[in-house]
Amino acid sequence: MTRDREKYKFKHLFVLNKGLSITKENLKYEGIPCVNYGEIHSRYGFEIIPETDVLKCVDKDFLSHSPKSLLQHGDFVFADTSEDIAGSGNFTYLNSDTNIFAGYHTIVARSRKPQNYRYIAYYFDSINFRSQIQKSVNGVKVYSITQTILKNTTIELPDESVQDQIVRFLDWKVSQINKLINVRKKQIGLLQEKKQQIINKAFNSCNDKWELKPLKFWADSNLRSLGENNSDNFEFDYIDISSIGHGYVKQYPVRHVFSEAPLRARRIVKYGDTIISTVRTYLRSVCFINHDIEHCIVSTGFSVLTPKANYVLPELLSYALSTDRFIDEVVSNSIGVSYPAISDNRLMNLKIALPKDINTQLLIYNELIKQFTILDKTIDNLDWEIKLFTEYRIRLISDVVTGKLDVRDVVVPEFEKVEGVVEEESGECEEMEVDE
Repeated sequence: MTRDREKYKFKHLFVLNKGLSITKENLKYEGIPCVNYGEIHSRYGFEIIPETDVLKCVDKDFLSHSPKSLLQHGDFVFADTSEDIAGSGNFTYLNSDTNIFAGYHTIVARSRKPQNYRYIAYYFDSINFRSQIQKSVNGVKVYSITQTILKNTTIELPDESVQDQIVRFLDWKVSQINKLINVRKKQIGLLQEKKQQIINKAFNSCNDKWELKPLKFWADSNLRSLGENNSDNFEFDYIDISSIGHGYVKQYPVRHVFSEAPLRARRIVKYGDTIISTVRTYLRSVCFINHDIEHCIVSTGFSVLTPKANYVLPELLSYALSTDRFIDEVVSNSIGVSYPAISDNRLMNLKIALPKDINTQLLIYNELIKQFTILDKTIDNLDWEIKLFTEYRIRLISDVVTGKLDVRDVVVPEFEKVEGVVEEESGECEEMEVDE
């Protein structure tokens, strides 16, 4: 493709942080979805009103932050964190007329004139655009994307007919790639289900050599937390509830500095701990802390369980905590309808059965690992394929929007549009007190 395109500064095409201002009062009574930094598609600070699609704000602290904006069709919202620049995902594009709330630590970009917003969205997702931001962030040694950095990035625009063709082509090819990724994610889900069946079977076969004891007999909870006297520049990796699935990590930790971190980022974890969600317990979020994610900080929405030395094998305790039987107990003992939660005291009094002898525990653990070997290898291979497809998608988008790959004469056939994988609903608010 010839380079017949104009270059514009971001600030000449977009005005930043301009939206319809809203107040604490009307937000309190009118539930609306939220776009928040770090997890740009999250619903942080909100709960779903039962049997509706309406979300109501439940986080009082969240309401006090500013700026606040109601977004409109065609707006872009950037997370001001620089951690995700290397990959896609640090902005979202509003392609409906639904009212969305832009929370704190976000930057809203509204076009100064009508644009092909789909083309702009692809351009923002390109290596070319993100590398500009990365160089600026590295150059000034800041931890966030500022308005100044955004304003001085460059956007290349071909004429409207070329933009339209680029969008048609990329919608087609990206849909194909997304479909391949979704198939593999579904396969991973089925393999995870198979692992869960093996775990359930192992802990359903307990006998008189097993001890049924309250969880507090096997583990301690929440032994270590961050204090308030940390330096504002103290850096750490953070895991929230949306990052954890049932027995595995969905999204790896996000880097934060203490002064800008969520207030719920307080619990310290180490290798051998197990974290289990005590809020929105129906999400069934539970995970063993391995070497990949040790020394992280996790949300106060988790209970951090540290196995008692010489009583229980840490890995086996984690498997016991992830059984359907135990998680069902957690859910049934939770309080609340739209935001069910369980107190730490009640959690620690739930009973769990494990072999008395540590050597017997080790035998069971080794047998589980043997059965998981092939499953885990297959999951790793599928994860690798997903990574390759994702990298190819990023490269394709970049080559097309920058004109390196000429698609003007490509005939785009009819196709099924696939936006991407739909993750399970997640999100969290500040930890709430639960009455016994």
